[in-house]
Amino acid sequence: MTLQSDPEWYRTTIIYEVNVRGFSDSNNDGTGDIRGLIERLDYLQWLGIDCIWLLPFYASPLQVVQALDEPADVAGPVVVG
Repeated sequence: MTLQSDPEWYRTTIIYEVNVRGFSDSNNDGTGDIRGLIERLDYLQWLGIDCIWLLPFYASPLQVVQALDEPADVAGPVVVG
């Protein structure tokens, strides 16, 4: 299936919204991360999910108290790559 062959693909697609910070922690620092999400893609596929929607995640200028101030405290988008 391509977007050109089915422009309304989203109507029958199971979309799962993922909060990366809370989904899966790959390095045991207590916060979910992209690597943790990648490691669990087979699980999401097993659940029958066709598409994932990543919630935005931002760097916090108050890194020490980040857990207390999220999501209101936003410094800017994090470059992922």
